[in-house]
Amino acid sequence: MIEKSNNFLKDYNYILSANPPDFEFVNSIKYKNIVTIVGTQSYKNVNQAMSIYKLLKLKELELKFCIISEHNFKFRSDEEMIIFKNLNRKKVIEILNKSKYYINASIYENSFNNALEGIFSSQYSYISDIEVHRELLEKIKYPLKKKYSNFFFIEKNKIPSFKFINWNQDCKLLINKINEF
Repeated sequence: MIEKSNNFLKDYNYILSANPPDFEFVNSIKYKNIVTIVGTQSYKNVNQAMSIYKLLKLKELELKFCIISEHNFKFRSDEEMIIFKNLNRKKVIEILNKSKYYINASIYENSFNNALEGIFSSQYSYISDIEVHRELLEKIKYPLKKKYSNFFFIEKNKIPSFKFINWNQDCKLLINKINEF
């Protein structure tokens, strides 16, 4: 859940989630010419992500396609790919931090955590036009700008500043605010 606080956390946008993304690992790292997708389940739409990669590669010949997966999968392509399997969360975030592009081509998702990690880690992101992604972009007040038909294009440096908090921090802030009365 993303909230805009008018009085409780004055002057802050904050992100609060029951299953928070791993932002403790996010830091400034020099981006490499990598396009990353996370997941290979059929709903992740790897073929569509590969199509976007090929369009990007027309302009940036040095780009490499990186897939992070927990599953064995078969994918045929004449493109050179870097495939990582069964990585721990810290390593996944490390790769996202180094990626110039993140693509989430999912046709559905249960939450926006995957997209949230990608757009706050990679320099540029393309995320599919599905309900949870629209919800995420609307709540962080990011202008809905489409590119490559049904994908939103996000530039990390144009995302409004946020304070990331977990449930414990939120409860402490609430208790402190109550005690002030």
